[in-house]
Amino acid sequence: MDAVNLFEFRGQAFKALCKTDRSTVDVFTLPPNHDPGHEAAHKGDQIIYVIDGGATARVAGEEREVKAGDVLMIPAGTLHTLRTAKQSLFAMTIMAPPDHK
Repeated sequence: MDAVNLFEFRGQAFKALCKTDRSTVDVFTLPPNHDPGHEAAHKGDQIIYVIDGGATARVAGEEREVKAGDVLMIPAGTLHTLRTAKQSLFAMTIMAPPDHK
């Protein structure tokens, strides 16, 4: 059994926490004014839980503000991105199945 404290990794760009053949759990931090300039898609479903901060999420062409406590479900193959403004974003993400083993 893996038990990891997410808050130990706050501020890190990306940290893989737990992984099986069917899913992965990671945390990530996006700094203020983050804009990747492109959208991504994954082969599995992605769930993002916002722990702290906020961002503008764009999923399948629709934009919405997300903040601490929000959960965002991104279906497999759906184009998406996250942009931050003045505040950073700290979040946990679950991918099922993971993009790579």
